[in-house]
Amino acid sequence: MRLRIIFVLLMITICTNLFAQSISDVDRFFFGYDADEDFRIVSSDKSFSNSGIQYGAILSPIFIFEDNDAGRLGSYILNAKLWARLYLWSNSFLYVRGKDSYLGIITNQGSYKSYESDNVLDLDLAYLSMFYLSNTINISLGRNYYTIGTGLVLNGRGDGAEAAWHSSYFSINLLGLYTGLLVKEDNPYKLNDKDISDGAKRMFGGGTVYILLQSKILSVWTSSNR
Repeated sequence: MRLRIIFVLLMITICTNLFAQSISDVDRFFFGYDADEDFRIVSSDKSFSNSGIQYGAILSPIFIFEDNDAGRLGSYILNAKLWARLYLWSNSFLYVRGKDSYLGIITNQGSYKSYESDNVLDLDLAYLSMFYLSNTINISLGRNYYTIGTGLVLNGRGDGAEAAWHSSYFSINLLGLYTGLLVKEDNPYKLNDKDISDGAKRMFGGGTVYILLQSKILSVWTSSNR
């Protein structure tokens, strides 16, 4: 009986050491949020005095080649975006981004003879984002990407406004936008011939509520368009 107790205690000790070793091995390869607590610093809010103006460019070249019984088409698309962000106060900023998309035709044979080079210049984004009450409230105005819920109902550009309030237990998001000011060649809401010729002119409005219930998130959203 004594030998059995000694054996059980020995197995518990060995398993405990193996468990501690496994945790140590995991910590070596995976980031932990409690690591380097002594080196944590408090970052100040971004403003014009410490961040100023940021700017940059994005170039995305794409080459497309198609060869079938109907003919042969070789083309390329060059997307160029220029952006700038001006910080104003307490993480609030003005963001502007222009976009130019050039479609070039290298070869067009057969049924593709009617394809021609084209260029579309558009104001991609231009909005003012403002934060209040320790960044718990965010208000944005202008041309931006707007999303309702998971994005299945609405996920696209438009000219409008959005207000969001975030807390530890729930979050509320309300938005409204209009799509008629977008360049018709770059308007993603086209559903019929009139939308293609004149540009889709629609209004969207909606909101989302996220509630945290025992480590689970309950989301409720609503939307309308006309």
